[in-house]
Amino acid sequence: VRELALGSFHGCAVGQDGVVRCWGSNSAGQLGDPKAGDEEVRRAPVVVDGLTDVRHLALGASHSCALRNDQTVRCWGTDEDGQLGDGGRRTSPKPVPVDLRGVVQIAAGGNHTCARLGDGGVRCWGYNANGQLGDGTIDTSRTPTAVVGIGPAKHLAAGDESTCALLKNDELWCWGWRISERPLRI
Repeated sequence: VRELALGSFHGCAVGQDGVVRCWGSNSAGQLGDPKAGDEEVRRAPVVVDGLTDVRHLALGASHSCALRNDQTVRCWGTDEDGQLGDGGRRTSPKPVPVDLRGVVQIAAGGNHTCARLGDGGVRCWGYNANGQLGDGTIDTSRTPTAVVGIGPAKHLAAGDESTCALLKNDELWCWGWRISERPLRI
């Protein structure tokens, strides 16, 4: 196993072969197994359908995302609040592409996901009632939206309803639940 990630009720791992395998609750297709029923729980890992060449994972409450070696992102599971980032409104057990290129890191919160680009820019999508997307609004976004007011980031972390970025100048900026809709220096 090259990498392991955990969501609220499911887990996934990337093998040395770049293939993702997931287990646990499949309440919204977050295991990436289109043959499994929505309420089915898998105790043994299942291969995520049609996904290869993965280097990093980020899991939310009921969605999963993978960063591929070509610096693109695929997400699957619930899309109730735009978690899949493809602009759609459908839950999908099959990975769908997010319209981003040049991604070097992803982080998933409960119902949102963020990506760090090679130039240090940060884009987020999904649920935003507490400002966890960092775009200055509380509007849910079904496609990646730019985080406003921060310099280039070198690391991201996402919690259930908040997000933080460690900038290249070593400043820590956070946004979301009980912080702000815009990033604040911590």
